[in-house]
Order: sequence, then C-alpha cells, then structure tokens
Amino acid sequence: MAVVVDDETNPFRLPPDDQIFVIREKERQRRAEERERVKHQKVWQKTTASSRVHKNRRIDDGIDEAQIAAEAASKTKTQRRDGAVTRETRREKENVSEFVKKKREMFLVQMHLDVQKAEILKLDERAKKKDEALKRSQQMLEEDVTRFDAFLQTTDKNAHKALKNAEEKTKIKT
Repeated sequence: MAVVVDDETNPFRLPPDDQIFVIREKERQRRAEERERVKHQKVWQKTTASSRVHKNRRIDDGIDEAQIAAEAASKTKTQRRDGAVTRETRREKENVSEFVKKKREMFLVQMHLDVQKAEILKLDERAKKKDEALKRSQQMLEEDVTRFDAFLQTTDKNAHKALKNAEEKTKIKT
C-alpha cells in the first residue's frame, strides 16, 4: 500500500525560500496601507479587534486579494460620494445618537433609583432614632411612675404613723 502524495494538493507544503520573503513583504505592505487608510478614518468608521476577527482567514481560501481590494474600494466609493453623507453613515449616526440617548436615559433612571434608595435609608434612620427616643421617654415615664408610687407609699406610711401617734397622744391625755 503505497500512498502517493501530490505536492500541489498538500496544504502543508512550505513555499520556497524566495517566495516566503515575497509573501512576507506583501503582507507588510498590506498592513502599512491598512494603517494609513485607518489613520484618515473617523472614529465611528474604525473597527475594533473583535470586529476584525472574521477577517482572519486562511491564505488559500479561494478569495483573491485583488477581489478583496475591489470590494473595499467600492465600499469606500459608496460611503463617500462628493463629501455627502450616505444613508448608511446617517443610519450609523442615528444609531449612535439613539445609543447615547438610551445610555443617558439609563443613567438618569439609575441616578433616580440611587437617590430614592438614599432617601429611604435616611427616612429609616430617622424612624429608628424616633423609636429609640420614644422608648427612652417611655422608660423614663415608667421610672417616674415607680418613684411616684414609692413616694406615695412612704407618704402613706408617714401619715399612718402620724395618725397613730396622734391617737396615742390623745389617749394619754384623756
């Protein structure tokens, strides 16, 4: 069982040394052009790393570099026609403004909730303080009642003693 491997169909075949340097140089040039193009774009036109993930693809996926460049050129032409804002750009701006509007509204709602929570906490604290003051005053009243009762009892005893002494003195005189 001899397996014949065709070099042209083998995807793991390394290109010759001179081709490697040519490929690397083309890649460097393409990156430099991309950086220059991105330098002149507006912030909302630039892409993030996560949006560039789908652009990473295999070298031989059937799409020609010239075809990709032509598509990119046609997109830039449709995006900027004589300096006028196209429908897509306007929609992006509307989306950004809607996003900012929603974020602002969310912030205001969150701020309102935070203010309400703070107010509730402040009212709870006031209620606790009033409850404590009420308990203290109630305890003071109870202490006053017990002291008054003790005073009445001592006064009653003293009055009873005085009455007994007066009766004894009247008996002794008679």
